[in-house]
Amino acid sequence: MHILRLFGLSILSALFGALNPAQGKETVKETIDKTYIQVRLIDTNRSDSLSVMELIYSEKQFALKPEVLLSLSDIKRATISQTSNASPYTTLLLHCNPEGSEKFRTISRTYLKKRIGIIIDEKLVGVPIIVSEIRNGIIPIPIKRPQESVDQMAKEINRLISKLLKQ
Repeated sequence: MHILRLFGLSILSALFGALNPAQGKETVKETIDKTYIQVRLIDTNRSDSLSVMELIYSEKQFALKPEVLLSLSDIKRATISQTSNASPYTTLLLHCNPEGSEKFRTISRTYLKKRIGIIIDEKLVGVPIIVSEIRNGIIPIPIKRPQESVDQMAKEINRLISKLLKQ
């Protein structure tokens, strides 16, 4: 029983990255940060080495380059903005922190007239074309969903940001 328990701990440590709980937390933190929100460049060439994702609530597919340009740790908070009662779109606004704002400004300047993919919770939610340098650090993402649905998305993002800041 004792050997199995030790063996079980070694399996758990391998799954969570280390026997040191603090190091395991860092791995979980890094995983949440790197995966929950991703801003990646869309590749029009659709090379085989790229991941292809379907745009949420659409059948359009986009090839994404592997490099994550912006992640959850670059975001300060998420809010929503309803464009009009008649519009089927609700805009999710990702407000970048100072480091994220500078990164996004560089991204928008570097990839002017290029399409970026915005992934939230492993779903491609937006594929805007950058039409100008964005200096205010706010990433608007129009999503064809009711306000309540997008509001829930914003609340989950804010919960995860709060959780990351506490760790």
